[in-house]
This record gives sequence, structure tokens and C-alpha cells, in this order.
Amino acid sequence: MLALRTESETDRMWLLHELRSKSGELVATTQGEQARAMSRKKFPKFSLSWPAEEVRERFAHVAVPLHARALAALQENHALRELVVSEMTGRANGER
Repeated sequence: MLALRTESETDRMWLLHELRSKSGELVATTQGEQARAMSRKKFPKFSLSWPAEEVRERFAHVAVPLHARALAALQENHALRELVVSEMTGRANGER
């Protein structure tokens, strides 16, 4: 596992965007290693674009609320899934 840390939320959002947008390239790189994880030594050779701070800040201004909403939706889906499982389990046990 490789942990990447950024100094700001702006940089974190941009890094997340870059890694997601280049996930195909990351997978292709690891395929050369018998589909295993990319080594720490190889990661620095992987190219990420890093625009000016102003561009990253504008991106973060849009991305942060969207990211927060996506996380909230994920939590809502988890709660609904748990409710369905609970209801189905209760009915299977003869409860109403």
C-alpha cells in the first residue's frame, strides 16, 4: 500500500481526480507485473499533470461539494441496504 499525502484539500482533490482519470494507465502499468500492485519504486515514474494552483483551486471549488454529496449518497445507500437486509431477515424469521 502506498499512502499519498497532500498539503491541502485543493491538492487532495486534484490528486484524486488525476488518479481516477488515469486509472486505466495505472492498471496497464501493473499488468506488466502480473496484475499485482505497482511497486513504490515505479509510482514516481508515473506521470501526473499538475496545473497551476489557481486551476487546482477552481477545480476544488467545484469538486469538494460534489465529492461530499457522493459520500453522503454512499452512506444513504448503505443505510437503505441495511434496512432491506434487516426487513428480509425479520420476515424470514417469521417477524412482521
